[in-house]
Amino acid sequence: MMKSTIYKHGGDYEAAAKWMDEARSMDTADRFVNCKSVKYFLRVNEIERAIETAGMFTRDGLPPLQMLDEMQCMWFQTELARAYWRLGCFGEALVKYHEIDKHFEDIIEDQFDFHTYCMRKMTLRAYVGVLRLEDKLQSHKSFFKAAQDAIELYLYLHDKPDARRSKAPPVTPTVENDLSHLSASERKKVQRKQRKALARAQAKAELEKEKENKHNTKQEDEKKSHDDSKPKFNSKELLEVEKPLEEAMKFLIPLQTLCSERIETHLLAYAIHSRRRKYLLMLQSLKRSFNIDQTHPKLHLYLIDFILLLEREKPDFPDPVKLVIEQTIPRLTLGRSLDDMNHDFIITHSKSLSHLMAGAQVMYRLHSDKKNEAILLITSLSDELTDRSLKTCQSVFGILKSGTLGDCTNIISSYVAECHKLFPLATCFKPPLDA
Repeated sequence: MMKSTIYKHGGDYEAAAKWMDEARSMDTADRFVNCKSVKYFLRVNEIERAIETAGMFTRDGLPPLQMLDEMQCMWFQTELARAYWRLGCFGEALVKYHEIDKHFEDIIEDQFDFHTYCMRKMTLRAYVGVLRLEDKLQSHKSFFKAAQDAIELYLYLHDKPDARRSKAPPVTPTVENDLSHLSASERKKVQRKQRKALARAQAKAELEKEKENKHNTKQEDEKKSHDDSKPKFNSKELLEVEKPLEEAMKFLIPLQTLCSERIETHLLAYAIHSRRRKYLLMLQSLKRSFNIDQTHPKLHLYLIDFILLLEREKPDFPDPVKLVIEQTIPRLTLGRSLDDMNHDFIITHSKSLSHLMAGAQVMYRLHSDKKNEAILLITSLSDELTDRSLKTCQSVFGILKSGTLGDCTNIISSYVAECHKLFPLATCFKPPLDA
């Protein structure tokens, strides 16, 4: 397990999954190690092996996926949804996110079963505790994590409508980054292997469902009637929804109600409202984020984006709306110009790579001729950086590949080589096999 953990933090997730499974095989009765092995398999998109491993601790005669859903095993469903997302199976990912949402609805409804019991047994202290828990249930980290992922997926589907109608599952940018160390031919082979593994997993799940329907025992009939009372989510219907932003709002509203103290809630709200061109709601999200953390890198990026959007589109606001915007923006910018804001931001956070990424993107948006300066800003791997981690370097790599700073093909290879020296185990920074 220690060896697996070292590989995981080093960035070689396939080796980590291999050694965690080796640890599991040494004690097949250990549920904790089994769960760790399942999680590691899902993080390398080995869905079939993950389900098979998880099935070692589920009830015989029932498909593991159904059993884990009935047990409300939300960590598994979250990791499974992310694996589906990385493989480009967005409909299946949405099914898992909606199942997690349904779990919390069931928990809220089940509280009514405890009312008469608690009053009869006079366990008032525990009863009050349950009521207080139910009042803020959807602020739980499991719901927040699933809702955040679901919102980001719906935003992705809104930005790329073709992904909602594609027959073959596309490869998302996250997967491409994971395979960037391979040559073009090797990358195609791996992607083909991933799609075949996913197809096998889906076929196996369908076969298990067919077996389940053939059971005629009383217990299975009761379970079937119980399952029929639950809504069945159709991956195709969820994927082909006409208005993804409205579906994203359904996940956002509970977060705004119960997680208003988290800046991520308001940044997600801005991301949705900016696509709907709801300017007052965008400004409200920026203001709430500003009150929580004025130095957040994404807030800096969104604030500049909002001001540039107003200058570019010049929307015709009613006088009251125009007055609110004109009074609020100077409070957020502290009366500074956009160039001064970004300059101060970069100087103040010169030792934070996360902040420098935001500053570099703003610099390029304001002055495209400063592309080289922006690239130099984020590709520096100085020892003075406080957050020079594998995760932040992968984010920089993603920015360089996405074209956010223009064409960066001439700098990518040198940056990957420098990162490979820092993180020799990381598969995303390994040189191409045909190099």
